Amino acid sequence: AAGLAGAPGKPGKSVCGMRSNTGQNLCCGAVMGKSFKKIGWQKFQVDVDTSHCGFSGEPRYFTSLENKGYGDNALTVENIENPTGTKNRMNPDKFRVILKGAGVNSVRRARRWKYKMNWCGFGNSEKKPSHYAVCCGSTKRGKWTRVNSYWAQLKVDTSGCGWKNSKDSRRKAAEAPMYFTSMTDSTCGKGIMSSGQCAAKARGFDSPRKPHQTGFEIRVNALPGESRVNRRKANQNGWQINWCAIKALPPTSDGRPGYPCTAARIMNVDGSKRVMTNQGSMCCGDTTSHGWKSAGDGKTIVKEVDIGACKFNKISYTLTDLRGDKGTLQHLRGASSYVHKGSSANKLLVYVYTGGRYKAWKAPGSHWKVQWCTFGR
Repeated sequence: AAGLAGAPGKPGKSVCGMRSNTGQNLCCGAVMGKSFKKIGWQKFQVDVDTSHCGFSGEPRYFTSLENKGYGDNALTVENIENPTGTKNRMNPDKFRVILKGAGVNSVRRARRWKYKMNWCGFGNSEKKPSHYAVCCGSTKRGKWTRVNSYWAQLKVDTSGCGWKNSKDSRRKAAEAPMYFTSMTDSTCGKGIMSSGQCAAKARGFDSPRKPHQTGFEIRVNALPGESRVNRRKANQNGWQINWCAIKALPPTSDGRPGYPCTAARIMNVDGSKRVMTNQGSMCCGDTTSHGWKSAGDGKTIVKEVDIGACKFNKISYTLTDLRGDKGTLQHLRGASSYVHKGSSANKLLVYVYTGGRYKAWKAPGSHWKVQWCTFGR
């Protein structure tokens, strides 16, 4: 016969680890500049080993080029390919970035300027979720400052993440998080008819400079052959940085529900330091390789992305990048700039600059897809 039931136990505590609302895990890391492989003039191959994440299927990878100078010249920071050469597949254990226009021409100088390829992968895994704090927000429009006639600069304040509080961060105060960015504008519209308006004609916004505990810098300049970028154009056309800061936490089974343990902190819009919620989620997906269109200038193609399945109805911030078959992405400026389609918060138009080398019909044969992850509530 069954015995008497024992006394009720104490309420359980959450186990730290960010999961998306599609049940996927988050796993991150970095490749230092000393491990970059030079393969041409200002051109490096960056191979990333993700086998420790235990991914299965096809994870979605995102990257940023942390640096202390010159990294904002890089052109292909967020172009993700499978180094094994298998077409139309992402490898669960590795990926590769071919970094063009890197701003430096030797591994020695990449080390000197503190180049580091930060990455995060979102995918199915049998392992326990890794332990990361995630905090996302955006900058206020109209705050770009002048560097010179060809460059504009923006200082990004992330102090609202609260990582100065050791009880909140569980890490030493001096350790910077990994920053991942995208850039939007308010004037580009359905087509790119003026290079002075569109964020898609700039570079540098996916290469955070001088990151620290409460912020980082972004410097932007024009893509090769395009009209110059300056503070006035950036401010007039509403260029805005969306950012997510991701920071490792020590393993624990003692974490409280919500930020920083089991959910993301979502800041209010337009550079606000006010917290909208500490119960944010992440939701990821990718497009098909079909449906790319000309963006109207003969040099850029555009893809519509629908994030409506995430069902975020308050505030959300989206990271985007480009994946494709091995050897097909080296002449493309990755898909980390976008605008909202009309008044829809769930429809994005994502741009890829080809310089006129490739037309939209090339995309399906090379399996170019936009990967995206949205953080919101």
